[in-house]
Amino acid sequence: MGGFAIFLRPNLISWSSRKQPTVSRSSTEAEYKALANGTAEDTWIQSLLKELGVHQRRAPVLWCDNIGATYLTANPVFHARTKHIEADFHFVREKVVMGALDVRFISSNDQLADGLTKPTTHNMLDKLKHNLNLKSVEIEGGC
Repeated sequence: MGGFAIFLRPNLISWSSRKQPTVSRSSTEAEYKALANGTAEDTWIQSLLKELGVHQRRAPVLWCDNIGATYLTANPVFHARTKHIEADFHFVREKVVMGALDVRFISSNDQLADGLTKPTTHNMLDKLKHNLNLKSVEIEGGC
């Protein structure tokens, strides 16, 4: 499973949780593919925001809970050991090199996207709803 959550300031504006179509050889490869999917979505959102006249001062930050995938985005020497990862996923590193993206490590306990892809308890679900800034909406008149 791979997932991401994209925020514009405190507001959740896009998210995804889906089974990856290919089998990964390592957790680093699986996380890197999830980073690539998040990067593709973020690239589209950045383009849309630019068209709407909303300009970002800093590169967006993608948080990853796999240190190997985080290193892979910034270290071309590391690439020699990861040739099996599909070439189209390496655009994440290209975005980082261009300064259009910042990938940082976050512990698994603090990774919001894991709540979209892993089994959760009631308490974990409440924490996830709070961290995603989700609110219940009351509709007058009912259904």
